[in-house]
Amino acid sequence: MKLTTRIIQWLILAAIFCVVLVSVAAAQLDAPEKVEAGTFVSLKAIDVPGEHKVWIVPRLLPDESYAIDSSGHVLYFATSVQGVYEFALVVTEVTISDEGTPDISQIVIRHTVTVGKPTPRPNPDPDPEPELRERLGLASLARDTCRETGDRGTADRMAGIWRSVAAAIAAGAANGKEEILEITIGELQEFADEFEKDSRERTAWRAWSNRVFPAFEALEADGKLKTDDDYHDAWAEIALGLEVVASQSKVREVVPREIKGGDDDA
Repeated sequence: MKLTTRIIQWLILAAIFCVVLVSVAAAQLDAPEKVEAGTFVSLKAIDVPGEHKVWIVPRLLPDESYAIDSSGHVLYFATSVQGVYEFALVVTEVTISDEGTPDISQIVIRHTVTVGKPTPRPNPDPDPEPELRERLGLASLARDTCRETGDRGTADRMAGIWRSVAAAIAAGAANGKEEILEITIGELQEFADEFEKDSRERTAWRAWSNRVFPAFEALEADGKLKTDDDYHDAWAEIALGLEVVASQSKVREVVPREIKGGDDDA
């Protein structure tokens, strides 16, 4: 008797509220099925009726790794944890029939997203070496000689010396062959004194200098190294070649440091 009464009660409740669980073919979640770990994913409800929406989110997904927009139509998530994530959107619509009884219908839309291992990204191609703009051929000489005999670890500092002297020439702080060479040699000697007499760095730059400096005589003989402008271009080219070695990808601008001039600066 009690069992019969309980069945009747359930039938009455079902008749009153008309709770219907339906699957609407048009309703769907627009989202990918497979993504790489770390990918930003959105699940968007398409053609979903009803005003009350509840998202059922996998337990594997921490609260801070997903968000739902204010309309309830879109869920966003991202995770670095690989696995299978099952989502469900429950949409409830309540209408009142002509008889005044509530009519409740629900739509449950499910979607599974598999988060897999990220695809290894290929190493990017190295940047092409910049074209050397040189008039005297000293940029390529300084670069190639540094690669053969110089010390790459201190190439940027060596470049800074030549770049700074070139700046001093341009500013009129170094004039004439003798003064320009005097300042340059002084700066190079100060740089060399930072290392032990038989150190690798000092030995490397001595070998480099022994191959680069003779080029000045050849340029003088050809009449290409006479004016201060010529010396400026020559020193700038040497700095450029060394900068290429130092960066290995692009020419870096070396900020000229303060240069001690000749007698005028004393």
